[in-house]
Amino acid sequence: MDIAKISAKGQVSIPRTVREAAHLTAGDHIGFEIREHEIVLIPIPGRPLADLRGAWHTNALPQDLSAFRARHADTLAQSDQESVPHD
Repeated sequence: MDIAKISAKGQVSIPRTVREAAHLTAGDHIGFEIREHEIVLIPIPGRPLADLRGAWHTNALPQDLSAFRARHADTLAQSDQESVPHD
C-alpha cells in the first residue's frame, strides 16, 4: 500500500505507482467518492462538461426538433391552420 500525507492546504500527492497504474498525468481530473470507511478516487476521462461551457457558440437549431415540437404543439398547429388558404 502506498501512503501519502495531507498538507496544511488539504493537498495530497498521488504516489507515482498509483498515477502510472491509473494512467494519470498532470492536469487530469479525478473525482472523490466516500464509501463506508473508504475514500475512492475516480479518474474522470476527458474534460468535464463544466470546462466545456461556452466553448462553442452557435445559433443553429438542434438536429432533433421532436422535443421542441412537443412543447409547442398548440402554437405550431395554429400557425399551420393560418397558413392554409381559405376559399
